[in-house]
Amino acid sequence: AGASIHYSTDGTDPTEQSQAYTAPMALTRNCTVKAIATAQDYYPSAVATFVVSDLTVATPAFSQSGNTLTIGCETDSATIHYTIDGSDPTAESAVYAGPIGLAHNCTVKAVAMRDGWNDSQVARIDVVVTHPLRIVATGNGTASFNDTDVRNNASVISVAEGSTARIAVKADQYNHMETLTVNGSAAQ
Repeated sequence: AGASIHYSTDGTDPTEQSQAYTAPMALTRNCTVKAIATAQDYYPSAVATFVVSDLTVATPAFSQSGNTLTIGCETDSATIHYTIDGSDPTAESAVYAGPIGLAHNCTVKAVAMRDGWNDSQVARIDVVVTHPLRIVATGNGTASFNDTDVRNNASVISVAEGSTARIAVKADQYNHMETLTVNGSAAQ
């Protein structure tokens, strides 16, 4: 006659009192599904076991606008953890709650986690923070600007109207050698 299927999703062996299987079910976490078939006047079947372990959180994605970094994840209900020192993030790392303003060059890494799912792969971005340079025409005199000023976050230099300023930024891990020459009135 008609058999009934009973199952568990917590790894325990099901009994005739366990949840009855009546329709396909959506599994929302990695788990071990165990099931038996029962019918009147028959012993229960052997326990069938199926391990669901392929639910993995999507890898976080970065979006940078100026010196602000946004991190997102396509997996609903995922929590993003991140670091800004180049180390791999863990569940104890900072939790992403909104755009991050960065004041210096750094390596940001992020991982997304969701209870019952495999953690995402670690995402990485090398962030180059820029400080705007504004050149202002002033009275008599000249101005200079060098890599020390860049390290000290200088953003304004003064140049006498009609004179020339040469700006050189020393090459390093994030910057490249560049010379800017301003002739005549202010360049903004």
